[in-house]
Amino acid sequence: MISSYARAVVCICVLTVCISLFTYWSDGAMTQPLYLRFQPTKSSSLPKSTTIPTTYSTTTTTATSTTTTTTAPTTATTTTPNTSTTPSTEDEQISTVTISTGVLLENQTSFESVSYESKEDELPNEEKVAENNNIEKINKNIDVLSDTNTVHHTALHNMIASNRQNHYFKYLSKSWIMLTPEGLKKLENPNLHELSQHYPYDKRISEMKQRCSKNQKDLKVDLSRFIYDDKRKVVMCVVPKNACTSWKRFWWYFMGHDDYETVSSKNLVLTMGKLPRLSSLKNKTAAFARLESYTRFFVQRDPFERLISAHNSKFTERSRMNEYKNDYGRRAARLFTPRFMNGVPVRSFFGKDGLTKLERFPIYQHLSFDKKKEIKDAINTTRTGIIDFHMFIKLVLYQKARLNNKLIDVHWRPQTDLCNPCAINYDYVVEFEDLARDSNRLLAYLQRNDPAEKRVFFEENQSMINPDLTRQTMSRVSEAELAKLSALYAKDFEALGYHR
Repeated sequence: MISSYARAVVCICVLTVCISLFTYWSDGAMTQPLYLRFQPTKSSSLPKSTTIPTTYSTTTTTATSTTTTTTAPTTATTTTPNTSTTPSTEDEQISTVTISTGVLLENQTSFESVSYESKEDELPNEEKVAENNNIEKINKNIDVLSDTNTVHHTALHNMIASNRQNHYFKYLSKSWIMLTPEGLKKLENPNLHELSQHYPYDKRISEMKQRCSKNQKDLKVDLSRFIYDDKRKVVMCVVPKNACTSWKRFWWYFMGHDDYETVSSKNLVLTMGKLPRLSSLKNKTAAFARLESYTRFFVQRDPFERLISAHNSKFTERSRMNEYKNDYGRRAARLFTPRFMNGVPVRSFFGKDGLTKLERFPIYQHLSFDKKKEIKDAINTTRTGIIDFHMFIKLVLYQKARLNNKLIDVHWRPQTDLCNPCAINYDYVVEFEDLARDSNRLLAYLQRNDPAEKRVFFEENQSMINPDLTRQTMSRVSEAELAKLSALYAKDFEALGYHR
């Protein structure tokens, strides 16, 4: 029990606190805005005039009146390739902020979503000059939308003009741009390139244009798929499984490396950054300029033939690199292996000691040799990642159902999503079926100014994947899966002129 004396003490304390709060409130302190309740003392080290680096409004006021001021400085733009050596992160995203045209009040310590207020005609002259100078510096490097006072801003102001949304494309991300109608026209070829003025190359280009004209064009371009050579003024869209490694070896040689025949293929992977890509340029205007003016080409291939090649090179025993088997293959095996095979709950034996436990499982012990082998092979697949074509098709369709076509793995992503031939208007197209002939014609053109003894060419090689093997393999695919694959590669069949 609390004594009467203790109760009296508590009541007195509570009453004292209530009186103090009432007095503080009546003085008006609690009615002040939050950012004015905790002001720094006169000895604050903050400068009297400071420009605002982040997003704030441009409303200015004093204790007696409020005034809104808007500044619309001139716009600095450029549409030519930027050759500046100013350092910048690769394809830095352009962010949008609002620049205030005022100064920081002496008694303000925080910029947190608080409007600063000051009447311009009450600023000292030296503060006006400093403010105007700061605004002029900003105006030289960034674009300002006068109606909203919004600017495109990056850490390095000069990169904004380079990566700005110009007449030909819109900047989407570090690797992607979207062409405008003007950009499409800029990439059109009114006249055939000298490489494509004779049969069958002229027919190949003209028929592709006709097929593309029947459908709405996809305006998005993935610049990370394009490698370029400034000396030979050529741009190639790299399509995996379409002799891309061979062509990248030639590019390695063009860069001055004599070991192009023996260089590790890992050094030629685009993401390694050792081959020059359009997406690696510091601004997209320079990338578009090369795309427009250089000789553009890519290698095309029958979509199903390319699909079979992707499986053979990534998920079979002939593949020397295990990355795809360890990443995609093992997970696909765990995902698509049936729960039960011949009455055995197969997934229960995926673990480390799975095969040992399987040998002791009663149902398994009474199975025939062939059925036991089938179950063991299924379990071993989850460890090796070596999957058959049937399971590979399930993996491809699994990705298709969950991802946009442009995000599917590049080795089986549709060629039209990689290279967008209906928008780019290529000067030359290499047919995989005539790889050596078409490639050597292009290589002779690219090396026309090189000494004869320095020139390199393709050797005649027969691909393991031919039309007969393609028809035989695809005939074993179920009708439902074949329909889904045909839908996935519909644009490839149509734009590139292949028959299902």
